[in-house]
Amino acid sequence: MSTFQKDIEINQGDDYEQVFKFYSDTNNTVPLDMTGATLAMKVRQNNYDGKVLLASPTNITLTLDAPLSKATIQVTSAASLVLATTKDTDEIDAIYDLHMTKGGITTRLMEGACIINRIVTK
Repeated sequence: MSTFQKDIEINQGDDYEQVFKFYSDTNNTVPLDMTGATLAMKVRQNNYDGKVLLASPTNITLTLDAPLSKATIQVTSAASLVLATTKDTDEIDAIYDLHMTKGGITTRLMEGACIINRIVTK
């Protein structure tokens, strides 16, 4: 199985929820066996120090639906609201990855850019 490349976008102050389905083949016809697996995810600032902005289970909720080979990623509005943007930027440039651990083996399921758009109305 290859790592799924997907950029995500979170609006600061909004609830974020996205469901992803995973497959074990490149044609997306064979659902990935996720029985007994656990998930972990981090979002890091995309710069030299890679400061952790969001991480499961602290402020990212991951829900695994193993029979359907689906994972739901949730970030609450409160968690996204506390992310600091700098004065002259409208977004935070970040990267993320989502890992699955099953039977003692950890596999990266998904990775990409994570753009966090600054809130205007508070």
